[in-house]
Amino acid sequence: MSRKQYRIDEFIGINQSCTENVLSSAFTCDACNMDTTRGSLNVAKGYVKHIENPVPDKYSIYRMTTFTGSDGIMQYIVATNTAIYSSRGTTWTKIYDYGSQLAMCRFDFLQAKIGSVDYLLISCGERQMVKYDGETASLFGSQEMLSNRSVLYLDIYRSRLFAAGDPVYPNRLYWSQLPGDTRSIENWSSDVSSVNVEGGHTEIGSTSNDPIVAIHAMSNQLLIFKQHSLYRLIGDKPSNFTVERIDALFDAPAYTAIVPYGDSLVFLTSRGLCLFNGVTVRPLADADYIQDILKNSFTFESKGTYCDGKFYFTLSEGVYYQTNALLEYDPLRHAYMIRRGFTLKDIHAVNNTLFSVSGARYIYRFNEGDTYDGTPIEAWWKTPASDLLEKTSIKALRTIALRGSAENNSRVLADIQVDKHTDTHAICLPQSENDIVELPLKNEGRIFSIKFYNENGGSFCINGGVELLFEQWRRTE
Repeated sequence: MSRKQYRIDEFIGINQSCTENVLSSAFTCDACNMDTTRGSLNVAKGYVKHIENPVPDKYSIYRMTTFTGSDGIMQYIVATNTAIYSSRGTTWTKIYDYGSQLAMCRFDFLQAKIGSVDYLLISCGERQMVKYDGETASLFGSQEMLSNRSVLYLDIYRSRLFAAGDPVYPNRLYWSQLPGDTRSIENWSSDVSSVNVEGGHTEIGSTSNDPIVAIHAMSNQLLIFKQHSLYRLIGDKPSNFTVERIDALFDAPAYTAIVPYGDSLVFLTSRGLCLFNGVTVRPLADADYIQDILKNSFTFESKGTYCDGKFYFTLSEGVYYQTNALLEYDPLRHAYMIRRGFTLKDIHAVNNTLFSVSGARYIYRFNEGDTYDGTPIEAWWKTPASDLLEKTSIKALRTIALRGSAENNSRVLADIQVDKHTDTHAICLPQSENDIVELPLKNEGRIFSIKFYNENGGSFCINGGVELLFEQWRRTE
């Protein structure tokens, strides 16, 4: 018989790339609503209402953004399937009414100048675009300027407005005139003075079953995502615009799940996170860490953003994908975590604050408070079920020792599973992390795991350095 030790030196995140038996103790295959920043295990923060009053619309919010006009005041902008609303404080004002319900409820936002005025451009792919100057919203473009198309995808490249997602011409990429003199991005027509300043369009690819599904401008190219292929436009004027197909294999992302990261793009697909590095697309080295989560998720309507050093992406889960989750990824620590327990339509980051459209008609600040607007947070972390690669040996658990703290006398619950038997222990952590808590154990078997979870939505922190002492011997018969 020998005495041995099982250690959790730090807590990192979810890793579903291999079987639990060979997984490092720093990772888990099953965790939710936990925060492992700096290697400790904390119950994640919740969210609180940012604007107390609901949007005065009987329909749910589908998208949100912010807009700062010439007055320097940031406004919160939300879109329902019938109207667009703005808030500068605690109340909401309807700034545009579509007149009837939109079918798809998809929107894109882009802040751009028309002449000397800052506008927020709002597209939906079903109606003519809308422009908002901070006070008044009106229709963008005109039939005379060839810019009244019902496009969805927007971006600025080489000072021009590029657009796609026209339901009549799904392969068509539009561009505006080059701003200057009397020209503006609102005009997509030709110009007699020079071909190099005029607007225009081109068809990207030729197959009808491969529509454009997103566009994104980078410093030296405009990336054009199609349903089954990827293209880029290079050049700085129509006379030298060149469209090239990029040799890359990946599943198409949602246009709302493409996130700039330096001069590259990170986006979520049904097979994991991918990176476009300026040349081609590659899955991240840890893309398979969340393969089981993605097998049971729907990413076609995912939203993504980058906030305070982490990527966030929404997911649809469950039966008929009716429930929501938030995927969190720390690229420096290669740490994934999942958040659940809410309905989630959209996310948006401003100055290291993560905002969300949660519920039906409110926007929230994420990572604040200890509940999801009053709903308790259910959080857990399960260590890998392991035989420690010694299948013939018996492990007799004796003691678990840890340091940490809890708020408001919260207890940590720990399910200690040995083979098929599970004992539940309630651990009372001190308010200070200066004490070590030891819990006596008694079960024995060949395979064990530990599930830490909170009680009644309580908050706790467990430091890295958890130790499990056990005695081990091999069968003699």
